[in-house]
Amino acid sequence: FWGKKLQWSVTGFYRDEKNSFGFETDPDTFQSRYINIDGTNAARGIESTIELQLFEQWSFRGNYTYTKVEEILNRLIPEHKANVALQYNPSSKTQVQLNYQFTDNRRDQFFDGGTFQVTDVTLDAYSMLNFTFRHQLSKHLSLNGALNNITNENFQETIGFNTLGRNYRVGITLDF
Repeated sequence: FWGKKLQWSVTGFYRDEKNSFGFETDPDTFQSRYINIDGTNAARGIESTIELQLFEQWSFRGNYTYTKVEEILNRLIPEHKANVALQYNPSSKTQVQLNYQFTDNRRDQFFDGGTFQVTDVTLDAYSMLNFTFRHQLSKHLSLNGALNNITNENFQETIGFNTLGRNYRVGITLDF
């Protein structure tokens, strides 16, 4: 649209999973194993992406995904997930981008050593704000970096595992 300054796509999906697999821990023996999940279970949803060239040096990108899965498959899959990014290119050699990410709450499970049971938990939704840059120094060398989780959001992607607070990286890239 608008002379290729706006691109928009929408994709719907419906997936039948036959004879899926899961993971369980026997509370008596503490042995863990993969198990078969008999039958057919469905996952369905919609994903939409938009890209907009705002001005010569500014662009906007965003996407949203809605996913609905049957309860037996519902582990670590957010129902809603969205990303938006604003990119600025002050020159043909330099790019800076501000990115916002939202991940809805998710269901997870963990083995509770006190009760010897597998316990369902809900991981809270979280949002993150990130900043990236890249500057091409020469034909084969560029400087890049990122400041991730700018607001120092406390979140969990998977139960029992730590995630990084605010963090940064700086590097160089050699292209051969």
